[in-house]
Amino acid sequence: EESYEWLKENRSKITIFSAGSSLGSLLSNGIKPDFAVMLEMSHLVYESLIDYSKDKNTYKGITLVSPLTIDPRVSGLFESQVIFHRPLSSTMAFFPNEINSALIQAGPQVANAAFEVIAEIGFKNILLLGVEFSGPSKTETRVKNALGMSERNFQLPMMGRNRKTVFTSPDLSVSSQCLQSAIDYYKKNIYSPAHGLALENVNIIDLASYAPTNTEMITADDIIAPFNDRQVYSAEELIEKLSQIEKKSVDYKSALIDLIKDHNEWCLSLSRSLSQYLNVGYSNEDSNDVFIKRMTRFPLFFIIQTLRDQKL
Repeated sequence: EESYEWLKENRSKITIFSAGSSLGSLLSNGIKPDFAVMLEMSHLVYESLIDYSKDKNTYKGITLVSPLTIDPRVSGLFESQVIFHRPLSSTMAFFPNEINSALIQAGPQVANAAFEVIAEIGFKNILLLGVEFSGPSKTETRVKNALGMSERNFQLPMMGRNRKTVFTSPDLSVSSQCLQSAIDYYKKNIYSPAHGLALENVNIIDLASYAPTNTEMITADDIIAPFNDRQVYSAEELIEKLSQIEKKSVDYKSALIDLIKDHNEWCLSLSRSLSQYLNVGYSNEDSNDVFIKRMTRFPLFFIIQTLRDQKL
């Protein structure tokens, strides 16, 4: 929250990306970001944006940056949209020619995806504000006016960027580790106040005295460049592709049923044979096969768990 005044003072010198729920708190403090990165597939994202919206101009001038899997109603709230892919999503398999639009991780949290988008565009200097994955105490609450209602349960003590103990949760700890991997991968100049979980290769700054350097202002047209490999299907092509997937799905189901029927008990052979149905699919496989695997692997996993605990 202490960053709002700094952002206002330096607004003309920087490009601002909001990540998820932070859009609400920024707008409530009179700061309109250039880009709003969203990640969640849930309808609650759309409902939160509608609840916050004061009129049709609330999100005017903001470009939405999101995966193709976001609630399709969300894009209609913004003037323009840039789409990226989650690298292991089923939609990535449906549009295999759009591989250059895939982020390296695209999560787990929207802050992770936002960082990767910024890095992919080519920014050299990135300032992290509010990307903390923790709180100074177990009772830390969300920032005022953040979109949505979910609260965090911080019970895990860890080292903070200020070299003092902060509190986090297991899922946010994993998110911080993923951010560290992205920082190490992209090798940008990263800056941050001394708040949040400890990160390596990050320059800790005093925000009040920090001045932006090598200003990199961009527009929506600039951000589209790394994510512009759009694969557009005609109506005929779409029908044909869906027909192929439908046929392969039937064959896939039949092969799985036959495999289970060939075994009268749970054994190592069956376990190894079933593992091929649970992977995410690989680049050397047919894209339709990969699509089916990614669509079915989670429900199939729980079905197989049940099989293991019962006699076949």
